[in-house]
Amino acid sequence: MSTVTPIIMPRWGLEMTEGTLSAWHVDEGERVASGQVIMEIESEKIANEVESEVAGVLRKIVVAAGDTVEIGTLLGVIADEQTSDEVIAEFVRGYRPVTFTDDGESETVPAAPTPTATSTPVQTGSVGDSHASPTARRLASRLGLDLSTIRGSGRGGRISAEDVKAAAASAEQREGEGEGEGEEGESRPVSAGESVAATPTARRAARRLGVDLSVVRGTGRAGRISVEDVERAADTGSSRPAAPATAVAPTGGSAGDAYDVVKLTTMRKTIARRLVASKQTVPHFYLSVELGMDALLEARAGLRDQGAEVSVNDCLLKACALALQDVPEANVQFHGEVLHRFRTSDVAFAVATEGGLITPVVRDAERKSLLELAGEVRDLAERGRTGKLAAEEFQGGTLTLSNLGMYGVDAFAAVINPPQAAILAVGRSGERVIVRDGQPAIGRVMSATLSCDHRAIDGALGARWLQALRQRVETPGDWW
Repeated sequence: MSTVTPIIMPRWGLEMTEGTLSAWHVDEGERVASGQVIMEIESEKIANEVESEVAGVLRKIVVAAGDTVEIGTLLGVIADEQTSDEVIAEFVRGYRPVTFTDDGESETVPAAPTPTATSTPVQTGSVGDSHASPTARRLASRLGLDLSTIRGSGRGGRISAEDVKAAAASAEQREGEGEGEGEEGESRPVSAGESVAATPTARRAARRLGVDLSVVRGTGRAGRISVEDVERAADTGSSRPAAPATAVAPTGGSAGDAYDVVKLTTMRKTIARRLVASKQTVPHFYLSVELGMDALLEARAGLRDQGAEVSVNDCLLKACALALQDVPEANVQFHGEVLHRFRTSDVAFAVATEGGLITPVVRDAERKSLLELAGEVRDLAERGRTGKLAAEEFQGGTLTLSNLGMYGVDAFAAVINPPQAAILAVGRSGERVIVRDGQPAIGRVMSATLSCDHRAIDGALGARWLQALRQRVETPGDWW
C-alpha cells in the first residue's frame, strides 16, 4: 500500500493559532529527502525553515506561498511516484485539519483518510467557541456571520476559516441573486441618486461599522467595494472621497507613483494587535530619572581594553536584572486577579528587525557574568533579526529594556508588553553640567523612563525600583 504523508501548518508555542507559508523551497513533482528543507513558515515573530520528515515526492501543493492559514491545515502532500493522482486527490479532499490539545500536542489523525471519509455536521443550536477555530471566529465576526448557521468540516464538526469563507460566498451569491446584481457587480442604490458597486458582505460591514459606501474607494473589478475596502475606510476614519493621486504624486512622477501598498506581514499584524490591546487595556504610567553613567562607562572601557565585547546595553540589562532582585515586588507579571512573582530575573530586550520589533528574553540574567550575558545577548539578537528564535526564547520575562540611544534619541516612553508589568526606555548618554562634591562639573548622564502597569506596580514601588537601578548603574564596582 502506498503511503501518503501530509505536510501541515505546525504549531510553535501555545499562543500560535495561524502561520504564513512564506516560501516553498521545492516544486510540485520534485523529489525530497528526509531532513531536506522544503518550506519556510512565518508565525508572529519568528520565521523558520521546515524540513521534510520523510523521503518521497512533493506530489501536491495545497497552500500557495504567501497564504496565511490556521495551524493544522494541510499545506501539501508527499508520496511516492507509484501513488496515483486519484489517490492524492482523494486524500486532499478527505483530509481533516490536525487539532491541538491545550498542552500543544497534536491529536492523532490517520495518515491518509479513507475514500469514504465525510465531514461531521455541526450539532444544532448555538455553536460555542470550542466548535470553531480562532481564525474562523475572527473571520466570522469581521464578515458579520452567525457561526451557528455554518456547517463545519473539521473533526467533530469544528468550523474552519475555509468553512466561514464558503458560507460567506454562498450568502453573497444568494444576496446577489435576490438583489438583481448584474455580471459587473452593480448593486442597488444605497442613497438617493447614487448607485455603488459593492459586495453584499461589504454592505453588511458598512452598516455595522457606520461607513458611507458612497465615499469608499473600491479596489475590485470596475471599482467594486470589498469588505477590506470598508474596513480600511473605517480604520482611517475616511468621510469624503480621497484626493486624486496626482495631487500627491512626486514631482516628475505619475499618479501611480504616489504610494505603494505594502501588505502587512504576520509579525507586523501581531505587533499592531498587541500594541493596541496593551494601550487600551493596560493602565500605563511613567516615571523618569537621570542615570549617572561615568563609572559604568569607565568600567566598560576597561573591559574593552582587555578585548571583551561588552555593550552599554549589556551593562544596563545586567543592572536591570540585579535591581529586580533588590526590589522583588517589581519582578512580576500581571494575570487577571493574580500576580506571578518570579524568583529569577528574566529580562527581555528590544531588537529591531525588518518586520518589526522582537524581544528575546535573557533567563536568570542576575546569575550570569557580564561576559556570559553579553555573548547570549549577541546570539539572541542575531537570531532574532533572522527570524530563527524559538517561541520560548521571546516569551515570558517581567521587564523589557528598550534602548534607542544608538539612534540619537534623548528620551522616550515605551509600551508595555503584557503580561510583563514594566518596560524601561533609555536614550543616549551625553555630557551635562552636574553637581559633584558641591561644585559644578561635567558628567555623562542617561535619561531612563519606566512605563509601569498600575495594576501591578504603583508609583512608590516603581520609584523604589528606579532607585535600585540607579544605585546599580552608578556603582558598578559592587557587581562588576
